[in-house]
Amino acid sequence: MTHPFGLPLSLGEAVSVAAVGVSAAGLALFFGKRLLWPPDEQPANRELASQVQTSLPMSAIERRTAPRRRGNAVAAHLADDTDSLPAEVWVIDRSLGGLCLLAEVPIEVGSRLRVRPRHASGNAIWTPIRIRACHRDREGWMLHCQFLQIPPMNVLLLFG
Repeated sequence: MTHPFGLPLSLGEAVSVAAVGVSAAGLALFFGKRLLWPPDEQPANRELASQVQTSLPMSAIERRTAPRRRGNAVAAHLADDTDSLPAEVWVIDRSLGGLCLLAEVPIEVGSRLRVRPRHASGNAIWTPIRIRACHRDREGWMLHCQFLQIPPMNVLLLFG
């Protein structure tokens, strides 16, 4: 090796320079990991989380494969296969797997229905859904719906 000014380095100086370089790289990795990744959970937190998870029924544990997106409520029509008038509902949240609708009346779990945004054009595609859960809310009935087939992205965007 050579000295920064072009002079040759002794073996001791070369080892010192290498040690300083390795130390600097180690410190950069250590502090970089601290800044970029959060520290691991404390053992007490892991134990508490496992106790909570085992004490809750399976329905209370999140099982979604796609995250929910909340946003502005979007008015929609909900209909069955008959020619009756569609019901007015509101899309409260949405995901790639389905919708959460706010309705005025309860609907039987397992029912297969169709939904489409109210502001969609008259020839817009109805999206087939299945009611997976229905429960009373302060404002009405929350209908948790699963898409029977994932609609195209342009249709998903119409739901908000």
